[in-house]
Amino acid sequence: MTPERKIPDRRGRKARRTRDTLAQAAFELVLDRGLRNVTVEEIAEAADVDRRTFSRYFTSKEAAALDSLRGDGDRINAARRARRASALPISEATSPPALFPIRRTTG
Repeated sequence: MTPERKIPDRRGRKARRTRDTLAQAAFELVLDRGLRNVTVEEIAEAADVDRRTFSRYFTSKEAAALDSLRGDGDRINAARRARRASALPISEATSPPALFPIRRTTG
């Protein structure tokens, strides 16, 4: 990897960590005290950044608090994509014929 390529990767990782830290702080504060009782300044302070840094990543405290849930959706979607194509859809896997296959006996 060239030196020019390493710098943006490092910046990107640092930006992702800052965003994740802000989102986690917002989520925890909102869960603890409620949305109306939390300010952007308090979220920024909990993440050890200033308000201006907060504004670089999020437009509101609501957006920051909900951002921590983004990872859950990403993980669910990745798991669905990784599922084998031959797997039965949930609707078929839970239908009575799939749960209790009929075995025919000859004789």
